[in-house]
Amino acid sequence: MREENNKEKLTKERIKTDIKNKCIDDIKAVLRTSLILLLFLVLPPIILYKVFTPFNIPTAISTMITIYSIVIVFLTVCCLYKPFKLLFGLYKKGFQIATDKLSHSTEMTLSDILIFSNWWLIYSLSKPYRLSFNSYNKYLIPKGKNYRWSDMYCMDDKGVYNYSTIGDEFYLAVIDNKIAFAYNKKLFELMD
Repeated sequence: MREENNKEKLTKERIKTDIKNKCIDDIKAVLRTSLILLLFLVLPPIILYKVFTPFNIPTAISTMITIYSIVIVFLTVCCLYKPFKLLFGLYKKGFQIATDKLSHSTEMTLSDILIFSNWWLIYSLSKPYRLSFNSYNKYLIPKGKNYRWSDMYCMDDKGVYNYSTIGDEFYLAVIDNKIAFAYNKKLFELMD
């Protein structure tokens, strides 16, 4: 167990910064994935269109391009809904700090993601580690660096997952009864 003086000081400004970073990272990941999908799904029909223009097939290919584009735009909008909702909730209502105990933690497999996430697949694939709490249900640990402002405890998603043990107390930043960010009390001390 770490001593009290080895805890990082946690302030509301730092929590707000973490939530904003999480939302921005989610938005970037969705847009990056959508761009890749557009390139791989829309570019081949465009090439076919250019090749087969003299053979009067452009209508079918342009229909295919349109359908692919609409599906990708729809999926992108659906996946952007959650981070934008969280960001708007942060600015409109703010967040509350709650404390809760970790009931269990899981590493989601591809089959878990396919079964439980369905069309949120793009969003869920980037967050394979999940912490579950007694009162506030689940928290998907953000992919990449967490607690970027911390000199002592800046760690990736796997580090947060590995450092969390069942029964640990957490500070939870909550927006609309959903966990926006979680901080292990072994590592952080909340300042007023």
